[in-house]
Amino acid sequence: MPPTVSVIMPLYNQEEYVSQAIEGVLGQTYSDLELVIVDDCSTDRSLDIAREYELKDRRVRVMRHSTKSGAPKSINDGLYSTAGEFVAICASDDLWEPHKLSLQLEILNSGKNLHLVYSDASIMDDKGRMTGQYFSQLYYPTGNRFSGNLFNALLERNFICASTVLLRRSSIVSYPFWNEELRQTADWLYWIEASKKYDFYYIPQLLVRYRVHSRNLSINIPAIGPEVVRFRSILLKKYPTMSRRGRFYGLFQIGHTLCLLGDYKRGRYYLAKSMAVNRFTPNVQTLGALLAFTIPTWDYRIHRTRSRKVFDRFNRILRRHHIA
Repeated sequence: MPPTVSVIMPLYNQEEYVSQAIEGVLGQTYSDLELVIVDDCSTDRSLDIAREYELKDRRVRVMRHSTKSGAPKSINDGLYSTAGEFVAICASDDLWEPHKLSLQLEILNSGKNLHLVYSDASIMDDKGRMTGQYFSQLYYPTGNRFSGNLFNALLERNFICASTVLLRRSSIVSYPFWNEELRQTADWLYWIEASKKYDFYYIPQLLVRYRVHSRNLSINIPAIGPEVVRFRSILLKKYPTMSRRGRFYGLFQIGHTLCLLGDYKRGRYYLAKSMAVNRFTPNVQTLGALLAFTIPTWDYRIHRTRSRKVFDRFNRILRRHHIA
């Protein structure tokens, strides 16, 4: 008999944090689980650390890619090698609270129509110190509606922390599970596709400690910016009937990201397009960001430093208002 819960942990160069992540999974009050760690050609001691746990605990199994393939393929390979009724993902730098699985399983088993449950998470820094912030304070759906039909809300933004999710294997809506052509937005695409078919259930408890550090892809704009632009463009084309608010967020993020990448000409174009659809409420922040790039493109060589400072100031405002 396979264990009830299959936990998949993608791993790449996390020797500082992977031990805590593994112990968080193995220390669950619900113990009928397997942990499959898929190493994506780590160059530090991450693989050695994972194998030490494999020798100590029969619930741990370690796999290794022969060539670097990315986290989505690691997650897919882990999924295909397991058979648990429920599936969870734990990032190798995050930390589960001990009662995460027991609480989520209790909820999923309480109703046949429940297919996916997720929770809030507390934010910690690279040293494991709690920042006092919650994931739901940084990323949240329009109207703060976290449960139910979230399709339109997820078209606007991704507010689900993958390490908090537990879902039924039988309800997985696509194979491969995560799109391997995407690097940072594969989880977001899956939540959108799943939300077309199923309602999501949200637990407000802090069941995961989400770590923010310098190697987080989510804060590395040069690394993930081009994918964000491409992904947002795909959503706008694939779902032409999305809400006006959803189109605003899509166009705005494309413009905002292009400006962060230094493509001010195209960035201004998409920011202007976002203003054209933003008629549901006045948005001073968007207008401010647009004005930050009104210096002609040819003049940026002279004013680059000053322009960047102006943009950084507006960028802080945008993040404070959860728009960027």
